[in-house]
Formats: sequence, structure tokens, C-alpha cells
Amino acid sequence: MKLTEAKLKELILEALEEESPLEGMIKSGEWENINQALSLTVDVGLPLEELPWDLLPIRMMEDDDLIELGRYLMELKGFEGDGTGGKVGRMLRHGIRGMEGKKAFSGRQYTVMAIKKVLGLSLRP
Repeated sequence: MKLTEAKLKELILEALEEESPLEGMIKSGEWENINQALSLTVDVGLPLEELPWDLLPIRMMEDDDLIELGRYLMELKGFEGDGTGGKVGRMLRHGIRGMEGKKAFSGRQYTVMAIKKVLGLSLRP
């Protein structure tokens, strides 16, 4: 049975309304699962905001998973180059560089704040 793109979008939206595997992927806080959820939605043209980001345990994520999510969002939003993405893009770039360098704690804080802003989440813990 072939699924049309419209039917696939409909199924994904229905899954997002109920307890779904996508929620589990986001809740895991693991990049591999988050990336799979992103691929399922973004590749069929659904907005990033459709995923249940409020379930993301961002403060509990491993550094490597957080860095990968940050890199993905930088690429998706076009924040890769210096001077792109305004304050949020700069914060995300500096945060990731700090996490990979000698300023892991402050870099993590910047990365978490920037990711929250990109995903439309509250900055409060």
C-alpha cells in the first residue's frame, strides 16, 4: 500500500495528538531518537514546531546529544556562518564551541538557551 504525502502528513499529525512513538523519541533526550523524529516530520514538510518539544528533557541531555541537536538546528535554520541568525544564532554557535572547548559549563548554558529559543520553549527551567 502506497501512502501519499498528504496521507503520511495526516498520520503523523494524528500520532502527535495521541501518546505516540514520536513523543517517546523526544522524551528520550537521545540524539539518535530525536533525529529520527525530526526526519519523520521535516522530510514530509511538517513544521519543526509540530513536534512535542515541551517533552524534551533538555537539561538532562548528554553533552554530545545536545551538541548534535544544536548543530542540526543551526543547519536547518541557516545559522552556520558567523554573523547569521542574530543573537540566537550567535548564542548557539558560541555555546557549542564552548561545550567542545574549555568552557563546557557556560557553553552548555548558552546552547540550552539558544535551543529553547529556536524551539519556542520557555527559558525558565
